[in-house]
Amino acid sequence: MRNYHKLMVAIVAIFALALISSQAANAADKVYTVDELKAEAMNAVRNLQPAEAKAMIENGDIAVIIDVRDGGEVAGGYIPGSVHISRGTLEFKIEKELPDVAKDAPILIYCKKGARGALSIVQLDKLGYTNLYNLSGGWLQWKEAGYPATQ
Repeated sequence: MRNYHKLMVAIVAIFALALISSQAANAADKVYTVDELKAEAMNAVRNLQPAEAKAMIENGDIAVIIDVRDGGEVAGGYIPGSVHISRGTLEFKIEKELPDVAKDAPILIYCKKGARGALSIVQLDKLGYTNLYNLSGGWLQWKEAGYPATQ
């Protein structure tokens, strides 16, 4: 009887592990649409409205501002004091471009509308950066609000 009980526990454990492995594999195999990726990223990060971001910058609560737009977009203007590291090279360049920035320093990320900023934050979080903010509405809402801009 005792061996039967041990055998049943082992069988149940094996089935449970198989079920968990199967669910994990299915989650890893999920294919996302671009809109799903953007929505997931936007929901996973701390988004600041332009007025909130401006206040934090003015109060000295933001250590670094990173513009992740592509080069041609930056030519149309940018937030004063921001560092340009395009989204496509961010993971490779951030530590080289900003070697003195601590991983827990408050960093504001922005792009044109907000989605690339959120996607950037998801990746920077994986690199150990912990105090990241996304500019909701991106450069377009910043500029529309009439906040400081450099050409």
